[in-house]
Amino acid sequence: MADIIRLCLSFLLFKGIYGNGVTLCPDRWLAFNGSCYYFGKGPFIFTEAEHYCLQHGAHLVKVETEIENSFLKDVLSEFTSRQWWLGMTEELVPGHWKWVVDDSEANYFDWAPGQPNPHGEECAIFFNTPNYQWADIPCTHSLWDAYALCEKRGQIVNPECMQGNIVG
Repeated sequence: MADIIRLCLSFLLFKGIYGNGVTLCPDRWLAFNGSCYYFGKGPFIFTEAEHYCLQHGAHLVKVETEIENSFLKDVLSEFTSRQWWLGMTEELVPGHWKWVVDDSEANYFDWAPGQPNPHGEECAIFFNTPNYQWADIPCTHSLWDAYALCEKRGQIVNPECMQGNIVG
């Protein structure tokens, strides 16, 4: 059995992880395109939300593409009256949004009209509007009732390997 698993993993590395694989996630996590998402508890301030995600082996969500953003917004539309933290902040340098998970510059944005605004609001949320565009709010503001949206890498498995078949 261990040889089959090693062979399947080698196949995945050779073929490319995202090209022909299925994302496996823990129970109550939602899989999409190589990542696992957990729609957690709250409300929290930003640092509490990140700590909550860390306790679950993850970080606040890092949205890198329009496809990922659309997927998350579709899921969020099932929730009512909630904001969700993004793992993005401009606390260190105003106007330079960075992802907490890896300190990389944010290159994709989906700001709501009038956002971000220049009022000392250094953290970002999926804002509870009909289309869940992004807004900036104070990182320590608890009145927004923002919940933790966590992300971690999923385990990528070839569908044939899941069935016990070896593809040559």
